[in-house]
Amino acid sequence: MRAIYIYNPHSAPEVALISRVQTELGGYIEIVPIDEAPDLVRRLVRETPAFISADEHLQGQELLSDGVDGKLLLTAILYQRMETDELAIHQAETHRLDNLINAEKATAQDELLEDLLNREVL
Repeated sequence: MRAIYIYNPHSAPEVALISRVQTELGGYIEIVPIDEAPDLVRRLVRETPAFISADEHLQGQELLSDGVDGKLLLTAILYQRMETDELAIHQAETHRLDNLINAEKATAQDELLEDLLNREVL
């Protein structure tokens, strides 16, 4: 597998993120500042940093060899990756919603306790 890491060179956290990978696996990853990325990559990348992998089994003869239905394989992998992406987005949104609800619940409990203390019920 090979990979491309797209980053904003003006963002210290994005630059710091790649130091270990570059040291340990520098031969497997190409590190490209967003302003040097081709237009096609810029259209694909919604925001930086971005990690794009190029799997060996999805290149060249692996897709064209006899006995492999390349069209079916590409379609299945794209559907699988879209489903994984949608699931990750759903989980992140659910986590954010859970945090919002828990924060509102804690605020309501604090306000109720404060109100009870102010009215000298407790």
